Amino acid sequence: MDEKGGQVHVQALPVLLEQVLLNLLLNANDSIRARYGTSNAAEGRVKITVTRRNKLAVINV
Repeated sequence: MDEKGGQVHVQALPVLLEQVLLNLLLNANDSIRARYGTSNAAEGRVKITVTRRNKLAVINV
């Protein structure tokens, strides 16, 4: 995970943000396994970048 620009504080319900990120990671896992196979040796990478844009936190997955 890359965090750019120092800490970012977000006013949100943590459980909802967690649910969105978990769904994105599960979808990424499914895509990696579909592309590289279902064995445990399958390699892929999920990159998460958190940046600050004015008063907004931007999360790229």
